Amino acid sequence: MTTDFVRDYFARALAADRLAHAYLLWGPAPEERDRAARDIAAAFVCPEGPARGMAPCGACRACSAVARGASPAFIELSADRDTIDIDAVRELIATLAIAYEARRVVFAPRIERLTLPAAHAFLKTIEEPGGATLYLFTTGNIGSLLPTIVSRCHRLPLYAAEAHPPPPDNPDLERLLADPARRDELDSETLADYAPGEDRRDRLRVLCAHLIAHAERRAAALCGEAPAAPTIFDALDLRGVLHVTERILAAAADIDANIHPDLLLECLLIDLRRGAA
Repeated sequence: MTTDFVRDYFARALAADRLAHAYLLWGPAPEERDRAARDIAAAFVCPEGPARGMAPCGACRACSAVARGASPAFIELSADRDTIDIDAVRELIATLAIAYEARRVVFAPRIERLTLPAAHAFLKTIEEPGGATLYLFTTGNIGSLLPTIVSRCHRLPLYAAEAHPPPPDNPDLERLLADPARRDELDSETLADYAPGEDRRDRLRVLCAHLIAHAERRAAALCGEAPAAPTIFDALDLRGVLHVTERILAAAADIDANIHPDLLLECLLIDLRRGAA
C-alpha cells in the first residue's frame, strides 16, 4: 500500500482504539519505507499526530524530544548499527520495565539486523506487551526474520506510489477482475488469454499491476476513501486485502529473479484463491 494509505490506516485504527500492539511494515524502498514508518511512530506520541493523519507536527515538546533522541516515549532500537545484538535488546527490556503512564512506541527499522540470540529475546518482549506500547518495525526481507516474530505482527506492505503506476489499458482483463463471480476462473491458461504477449514475464507484470490496482480499490472502499467498486476481492476484509497485496507484491518482486514465471503465476493464483475463499 502507498505511504498515504498506511498513514490513514494507522490514524483510523488509533481513532477507533483498534491498534494492534505490533506492526511490521515491509517494502523494497528502504529510505522511503523507514522514513514513513518513523514519522508514523513519532506521530503516535505527538499530541497533534493523529489529527494530522499520523504525521508529527515537529514543533511540540514531544516532537522536539524525539528529534533530540531524548524522548522516553520514543525508543528507537540501534538506529546506527549494522546489527541489533542481545545487549541492545536487554537494554530495551530494562527500559520497558520502567513504568510509563502515557503512550510510547518502540521503533525498530530494518529489524532483519537482529542477531539470532537477540531475535529470541526480542520475541518474548513482543509476546508480552505492556501498557500502551506500540511496536513498529520495518524490513525489506520478511523471509530473513524469525517466523514467530512475523506471526506476532500485523504486516503492512508499503511502497512508493511510483513503484506501481496505474496498469496498462486492458479492458478484457479489467472485466474479468471486476466480476466477483468469476474468481474461480483465475487460472494460468485463462489469464494468458487476458494478458497476451510472447514474454511470460511481461504477462505476469501486467497481471500483477492490475491485481495491485484492484486490491487498492477494495482497501480504499473498506476504509471509506472511495465508493465500493466490484472486484474479485469483494469477499475480503481489510486484513485479507493486505495479505493478498503482500502476496502480489512478493510475486512482482520475484519476476526478474531466477524463478520460472509459470511457477510464480501458479503460486500466486493459489494464494489468491485461498485469500479470497
